[in-house]
Amino acid sequence: MPVGTSKGKKSVPDGLWIKCKKCENIIFSKELNENYKICPKCGYYFTLSAKERITLLSDSETFQEISKRNFRPIPVIVPSEPILKEFRERTAPLYRHIVENERESKALAQLRDTLLPKLISGELRIKDVEQFIERAG
Repeated sequence: MPVGTSKGKKSVPDGLWIKCKKCENIIFSKELNENYKICPKCGYYFTLSAKERITLLSDSETFQEISKRNFRPIPVIVPSEPILKEFRERTAPLYRHIVENERESKALAQLRDTLLPKLISGELRIKDVEQFIERAG
């Protein structure tokens, strides 16, 4: 069978998966976008277009008075690859720490949401919670 053809197999749409330039990890595009274009494995920063950057910094109420036509002529300074590399190296540990803190915060919120109603209702006592945490830890 010739290369590029597959019998009975469906093709994967372009852009569904992205390969990290630094660690070569294959990342689901949606996951990469949800992580602000930062590789979840190594912290590599993918380049954002001007539109993506503005979208990250804005919400539904921001820039209502500016049309797409007005955005096109706005000049955007794009740093060279060596400058981007240096920036990534200096800021990657900070962003990894932010991601770790967000994960820990979500885990703690989930634990709180699980235990607090049981504590309030009297279903659990403090001793029970300590044992629960030790088993979960």
